[in-house]
Amino acid sequence: MTGVAVVGSTLTARPGSWTSGARLSYQWLSDGKTIQGATSSTYKVSSGQVGKRISVRVTGTAHGFSSAQKSSAATLRVAQASTPTLARSVRAGATLTASPGTWTSGTSFKYQWRVEGKVVSRTKSASYTLRAADAGKRVSVTVVGTKSGHPTVERTSKMTARALRTSAPKVSGAAVVGSALTASTGTWSSGTSFSYQWLADGKRISGATKRTFTPGTAQQGKQISVQVTGKKSGHAQAQRSSAKTTKVMRAGTAGISGTAQVGKTLTAAPGTWTSGASFSYQWYSAGKKINGATKRTYKISSGQQGKTLTVRVTGKKSGHTTVTRSSKATAAVKAAPAASAGTSGSSRPPQSGTWNCPAGYPVKGNRSSSGEWIYHVRGGQYYAATNPEECFATEAAARAAGYRASKR
Repeated sequence: MTGVAVVGSTLTARPGSWTSGARLSYQWLSDGKTIQGATSSTYKVSSGQVGKRISVRVTGTAHGFSSAQKSSAATLRVAQASTPTLARSVRAGATLTASPGTWTSGTSFKYQWRVEGKVVSRTKSASYTLRAADAGKRVSVTVVGTKSGHPTVERTSKMTARALRTSAPKVSGAAVVGSALTASTGTWSSGTSFSYQWLADGKRISGATKRTFTPGTAQQGKQISVQVTGKKSGHAQAQRSSAKTTKVMRAGTAGISGTAQVGKTLTAAPGTWTSGASFSYQWYSAGKKINGATKRTYKISSGQQGKTLTVRVTGKKSGHTTVTRSSKATAAVKAAPAASAGTSGSSRPPQSGTWNCPAGYPVKGNRSSSGEWIYHVRGGQYYAATNPEECFATEAAARAAGYRASKR
């Protein structure tokens, strides 16, 4: 007989040479037992014969002759084999996995991976990672199954569609409520068209199918990613996903409360943020950082007179995006109000032509070139060397006017 003893294959009997005119009949056998109805010169192997050996018996008759029977040698044991299939999307850089299908139990496999019909890998692995060079090409796999006492069988999958060259997308922008995020696709096969789907903690966001997405309060505390699907005629559709962002932070609108006047204290109002956020502050004068002004409150010194003040609030929370918000500028800082003449402790000008203060007003108020207002008292280290701008009866009066005590 000819053919391979595999389920689904056809075996053909070759009767050999018989007396001319002999009439031949056939009977196919499985492990020596008659297969019902299998009486033609060909036999298509059924699944019921798996693991059995097939043979054929030929009976010849001719007028005036005795009938005769001849039996073939038996095949190897019938094998079960399937056509393999390929799983996962076909794209350069992706890993294809072959599913061999149903074979005789105990069969061992080898794989021959082909690109455009040319073998590129012979391996025992059912997986193949597409190379950059495979972009635009079709892939198939041949599974070779072997088992002792059975025929060796090869089965080849269908070719895939052409593989796309792809890149993992990236998300740019800050993950903050109300702030737009943008997807960049990277490098794909020329002519690829794209569609987008944004996700929050891995779940699709309904209606978020454009290249940009602005998180709302519903996404607060969640991580955002984008899934890009690429399509090109004649190629397999491919899908890539970006990395996830940090958790979306809700950031408030920074503001300032208080009066913009020398000696007054301003307070930063951070606004409404994600619960649990911690804050840091930096005050600015006419857009320039004020050294050391890093608390929520700021007492205005005389050096800020005529300038506008702002504050930047930075909010942080573990796992979330760190956000900085700037307030609107205050009005120009006004001078400190003049003290009323004659009241107890009010200021007096220094005595003309001297570095001394009038009797009864021994506290010297000095305005340094750096913008600091400092007062000095008798016995202090710098008292005698201080040329005062104002004189005060008491330290309390000096402090009320916006001065601070010197470091003694």
